[in-house]
Amino acid sequence: FSSYEIIGPGKTMSFIALSPMFVAFLASIVLNERLTTGVVTGTLLIVAGVVVLARESSIEVRESQSTRAVLLIPIAAAVLISVSVILRKFALDAGVPPLTAASINASSALAAATPIVLARHGRELLKTDRRAVKEFAVASVLMTVAFTVYLLGLRVTPASTFFQIIQTQP
Repeated sequence: FSSYEIIGPGKTMSFIALSPMFVAFLASIVLNERLTTGVVTGTLLIVAGVVVLARESSIEVRESQSTRAVLLIPIAAAVLISVSVILRKFALDAGVPPLTAASINASSALAAATPIVLARHGRELLKTDRRAVKEFAVASVLMTVAFTVYLLGLRVTPASTFFQIIQTQP
């Protein structure tokens, strides 16, 4: 979300599209998945697209008087997302049902983020536009359904292949 504010959602999601590269690499090492020609080719195409986008974004960032270091924010997010995919695959392979996994994910995020948000924004939260809260609530319900379907797919598909497909969202 920080990256959305700084460089915009389109570019952020495109940089986060590097995560399949990290997932493929981690899945081959940690999960002993075999990297197929299709996975390697798809990953290289994604990386090539991100390199082109990075050059364009770098020029825009310079023109906005920001440092190019802000581009590291979505790349760091891509690495963290990749590690979380590998951990989720471990949990699903251990028998955790997808809906339970989605519930654990949402509950853990709430427990981790709430104290930080309250400490940082406390009384400002009371000034939040109610329409925005409703939009986030609807988006969150949709995301929970999507995430449950996501976990169903991850459960039955190798992480390196699955994540290449799911990352077509940008």
